Amino acid sequence: MLGQNALLLSLLAFLCALVYPRFRAYSLVQQALMVLVLLGSVQLLEQWLRTLLGPFAIHLSFLTPSLIGALLWPWFATLFNALGRRLAGD
Repeated sequence: MLGQNALLLSLLAFLCALVYPRFRAYSLVQQALMVLVLLGSVQLLEQWLRTLLGPFAIHLSFLTPSLIGALLWPWFATLFNALGRRLAGD
C-alpha cells in the first residue's frame, strides 16, 4: 500500500511527542520498556495492515526489531547523553 510507511512513521512520531515530557523522567529500564511498547505497537499495526491488504501470515517474529531497539536503548541513551555533555562543554 502506498504511504503505509509514512503513515506508520507519522504515528510513531506523534506517539513519541505525546510521551516525551514524561519519558525523560523515567529510568533507563523504564525508558527501554516504553521504547518496546512504542515500537511494538507500530510494528503490530504494520503487521495488521499487511494481513489486511495482503496474504494472511501471523507470527511473532515481527516484534524482533522492537525487542532489539528496547535492548539497545540504554546504550544509545548513555552514548547520546555523554555526547551531548561533551558538545555542550566545548
